Order: sequence, then C-alpha cells, then structure tokens
Amino acid sequence: MLHKWMALLLAVALMLGAVPALAESDADARVGQILSGMSIEQKVYQMFVITPEMLTGSGTVTKAGDATRKALKAHPVGGLIYFAANLKDRKQTTSMIQNSQKFAQEEGIPGLFIAVDEEGGSVARVASKLNTTKFSAMMTLAKKGDPQLIFDAYSTIAADISQFGFNLDFAPVADVITNSKNTEIGNRAFGTDAGTVSTMVPEAVNGLQQGGVIAALKHFPGHGNTTANSHYNTTTTARTLDEMRALEFLPFSAGIDAGAEIVLMSHLTATKLDDSLPASMNKTIITDILRGELGFEGVVCTDALRMLAIASNYSPEQIARNCVNAGVDILLMPASFQATSAALIELVQNGEITEQRIDESVRRILKLKLKYGIAE
Repeated sequence: MLHKWMALLLAVALMLGAVPALAESDADARVGQILSGMSIEQKVYQMFVITPEMLTGSGTVTKAGDATRKALKAHPVGGLIYFAANLKDRKQTTSMIQNSQKFAQEEGIPGLFIAVDEEGGSVARVASKLNTTKFSAMMTLAKKGDPQLIFDAYSTIAADISQFGFNLDFAPVADVITNSKNTEIGNRAFGTDAGTVSTMVPEAVNGLQQGGVIAALKHFPGHGNTTANSHYNTTTTARTLDEMRALEFLPFSAGIDAGAEIVLMSHLTATKLDDSLPASMNKTIITDILRGELGFEGVVCTDALRMLAIASNYSPEQIARNCVNAGVDILLMPASFQATSAALIELVQNGEITEQRIDESVRRILKLKLKYGIAE
C-alpha cells in the first residue's frame, strides 16, 4: 500500500532532520522549560482555540495586522480557527496566517494551532474558497470500498491546506450513521456500519498526519444515532455502554491506534452512560471511557462551545469549570471567549481548579506543538 511507503519516507525524513522532531526525553525537557516560564494566565490561554474575530473583537477578519498583534499579546491563545469568510484568496490567506504566527513568535507565544474544518464533501472551507481539490462526501467515496481512496484524499487535503499554513484539521468524522434521521452528520460520515468506518478512519488519520497536518477524530462518543442537531438544540442518545463498545467506539479506537493526536468531544448527552452533563463536559465519558477504557493519551478538545446545546444552557463559568474538571485540554470557540477565559483564570487563582490540573493539559498541548514543529 502506498501509505506504508509514505510512513517509511516520513521516518527517514525524521532521521535526516527534514521534519522537525525532538526525542521523547528532549521534548519532555523542552515542555517543562516552556511551562516553567509561563504565568497562570498564559497557561490558561493556551487551552483556547478561537476564531480571529473572538480574539480581536472585530468583524470578519481577513488579515492579521496591529489588532491581531495586540490581541495576541493580551490573550496568547493556543490557536486560531478559520472559516470560509476569512479566506478571500490564496495570497491573502497565506499572508494572514504567516503574520499571525510571526506575531505569536515575537510575543513569545509557543506557536499557534492554525485550524480549519476540511473534511471533503460539504465541509470544505479551503476547497470552497481557494479552489483546492474538491472531493465527494466521504460516505460516497467510502462506498467504493477502497481504503486507498480515503488515504489519497486526506493526503491531498493535507498538502492543499498546509501550503497556506494550516497545521490542524478538525477531521476525520468517526461517527457511524445508524439513525436515518440524523441531521448533524449525514454523509459526512464514512458509512452506516462500524466495520466500514473503522477501516476508513485510520486511512484518513494517516493521510493527514503523514502530510504534517494534525488529525482530530470527531465527535466522541459517537453522533450517528442522534436526531437533533447540537448546533441548535440539546441532543441525546440512548445507546448503552455495551452498545457503544460494540459500534460507536470502534472507529475511534481504530483512529487512536493509528496515532490520531486529538479527539474532539461532541455536545450530545448520553443518557445511558452519564446524563449529568453533555459529553464535552462529562468526566465519565472523557476521563473514564476515552482515556481509561480506550487508552487515549493525546489532546482532548471540545466541539465548538458556542453551539446552542452548550451556549444556551451553561454560563461561561460553568463551561470553564465543567470542561476542565472533566479532562478537556482545549476549549474550542466559546460564545464569550473573554468571559470563559477570565472565569477559568479565576477558578485557578481561587484554588477551585489546581494549577497542576492546568499544567496537565498545557503539557499535552505543548508536546503536540513541538512534535509538529509548531513550537520550538
């Protein structure tokens, strides 16, 4: 298979120094060095990935200038996520991203995650605006039954988006569609059976990450059995733990085994697992199941916290407290970044959340940035 040769070439490149990498012990030492020089505020901000509009307080952002520089200095976030409205053309996009990274470097910020949702099909911000390669919906592509097609598609996506400076793709979708009335995922998934999805997800992960772009499996613990859309409403699933072990968890396990660096948490409420809080805030689902049972050791990220399933039901303080106590590392796009980050800082300063807990997340974030040459 082609991807096996790609893996070999990547390993050779790492040995020859063509791809930035640190030995495990060196990476740990460097992470400790960076962390020791950070204030509580700087650590907390590393745990946020937000839009450039949330950072600057401006309208639609299509360039990075003084406003971006000042905002990064005041709020040194872990990363920025861009949508189609931010992308006008190739030159503009490259300049905007390069300037943002340059400002971060000049302000002593350990590099930015530069994220986008680029799944192929209908969710393809870069392809829709910058005329990169367009793909059919992943379900359509997967129906051809050739995993190589998925690897090739995501290798192409990695090359297409990394040329502009994107280093994190919130993809692939690891959900299995078992409810024909599902409106949130639909044909964005690879299929309607766990076997197909579990075969295709690792190919997507390998395609992205061998191309130097971080992959994020979504939407744990599995959004394929729901009917409501968590962008607009509270969403529930009544699947039991044993049912999820036999179906929903399988593609996530396959993606984790393939080396996926990030798992993105859905906002659904799993009533038979733990109905106390949505998955993105739920310690049972994140710490006990994802980390404990599935053995995931990477970075845990929420889905966008401005989605109404969260934003309409929880205050910024509740969001900050619940997410971090559950084991989340990255809080993605809260409706009020200023209020949520301020609340988390206060929770640490008053001792309700320990600095050690924050350090756990920031260590994972920094280690991932070092691994991909985002931080030095």
